[in-house]
Amino acid sequence: MDIMETVFRVRLKAVALPELALKYMIARDIALIFNRRHKRFWKTVKIIYPIMSLLISSQILIINV
Repeated sequence: MDIMETVFRVRLKAVALPELALKYMIARDIALIFNRRHKRFWKTVKIIYPIMSLLISSQILIINV
């Protein structure tokens, strides 16, 4: 799969999210393209968007769903 030809669709509601959350959503979607295994998936997310793992591990960021 060529990542340059991949189209990501974001719900209009998601645009209203804080920038950190929106960037995480995109990093997560990219990581899912490359692997579905849980451990590798999270490693890929950390590579793409390292600040998110720092915020979660330091409990600065609390995600309300």
